[in-house]
Amino acid sequence: MAKIKEDLGRSVEILKNKVDVLSTPVMANRQVSGQMSAEAFRKLKAAEGWREQLPDGTDIMKLKPGHYWGSKLVNSVVDANTATEQLIDVDWRADDSVQYRLTVTYTGETYYRVYHKANYGTNTNVPDGWSRAFKHYTLWQGDQSTVNSTMTLTDTVDKFLELRFTLETDASGEDIMYEKVAKTISLHAFNVYDDPKNPGFSIYEETVHPVGDKITIIGNRKLEVLSGSVTDSTTSDLLRIRKIEGVF
Repeated sequence: MAKIKEDLGRSVEILKNKVDVLSTPVMANRQVSGQMSAEAFRKLKAAEGWREQLPDGTDIMKLKPGHYWGSKLVNSVVDANTATEQLIDVDWRADDSVQYRLTVTYTGETYYRVYHKANYGTNTNVPDGWSRAFKHYTLWQGDQSTVNSTMTLTDTVDKFLELRFTLETDASGEDIMYEKVAKTISLHAFNVYDDPKNPGFSIYEETVHPVGDKITIIGNRKLEVLSGSVTDSTTSDLLRIRKIEGVF
């Protein structure tokens, strides 16, 4: 029994010594691998992409360089009383030249703010406030102009502020149009002929109907005025849709 107690006491002492070594920061050498400080560990996790959680009420403008997440933050684009998760990135050149990036995880919206202190402490060169970074999501690519044809998108149109259409005709090349999402959308292109012997122009009009993740062409026509004559066509050289993007 005494032997058992002696062995148990020795084991406890050995374990205590190991705990003491692990809990005491030491320099690395051939016998000891060393131990990270809490600050060094935080920097390592940040380098791996992990974010430090911020307490409610943290002022974003007072953060040091790093990667953070939190809610109910001061000086955010989100109301400080709203429990909406935000991802914050802070990049410094120095404490007088700072870029902040904020992403609202619930909506995916991203905002930037640049603080550049100059001219005796005033920020005169950079607009003071948050600017939203608008994103273009590719929803569809192809070549379509046929009436009653339907294009299936990668997402639903109701998520976006507006749609960006890349359009093309045989004569005018590519055109870009931004349109608000509506029950029907009219797309247009215009082409002027440069030949002085045959002056004229063409007007292209295409009507589409967006619903959910589908956009259907419900009308397509070309009106051509050439040397005084007018031609209205719904069969040839029509406006073609080459790409549809959602603006967010």
